[in-house]
Parts: sequence; structure tokens; C-alpha cells
Amino acid sequence: MDQQTAENDVREVYHNILGRDVDEEGLTHYRDRLTQGQQTVRDVVRELAHSPEYRERFIDTHPAPPDQITLAYKQFLGRDPDSEGLETYKQQIASGKKIDDVINDLIGSKEYSDKFGDNTVPHQ
Repeated sequence: MDQQTAENDVREVYHNILGRDVDEEGLTHYRDRLTQGQQTVRDVVRELAHSPEYRERFIDTHPAPPDQITLAYKQFLGRDPDSEGLETYKQQIASGKKIDDVINDLIGSKEYSDKFGDNTVPHQ
């Protein structure tokens, strides 16, 4: 991946996942990892989704599992959850599954791969 594409992707990932502009440190770090082939855009998405900032901004502010699940579907698959997916994850969370695991499921899903692959930023 060339440097300009990497920078654009990093800016877009920060905007779509964290809801803010990327800082210089984050831009440099992820741009370099993308251009050197050390990470894919999907890896960056996953890393930011598991960051303390993501948890504070989105998970902690949406404490009800259905809200967390819906937000994750929107951010990582670009759509609302279907009723079956929502019910399945609600039951799994009630049985001890963590929202971080739900996010991993979505980012690792066939649907994510089909829509975004490894190097397209997820969008709604």
C-alpha cells in the first residue's frame, strides 16, 4: 500500500471507528505499519475497536447489551443487526460472552470479508 492511501485509510478508520480525527502519532504509527505490510486495515480496525478510547466513548456510554450489539453491527458491518443476530448475541452476552468477543466475531465474519476485505475501511 502506498503512503497516501495508507494515510487516507488511517484517517477514515479513526473517523468511522473512534468518531474523531486521527492524531499525528496515530497517523504515523498506523501509516507506517500499513505501508510496510505489517498490518491490514482490518487489523487497525480491530486494534482501535479494542482500545480504551473506544470502550470509553462507545461501550461505557451504551451499557445495555442490545445497544452495544446494535452499535457494533453499525460500526463494523455498516448495518443494523437482524433480529436473529441480535437475539443470539443478547443470549450469549447473558451467558458471559464479552462485547469485545462480539466485535471480534463481526470483524472476522464472512460478511465483513465480503463487504470490506482486509484493506477497505468499514462504513455505514
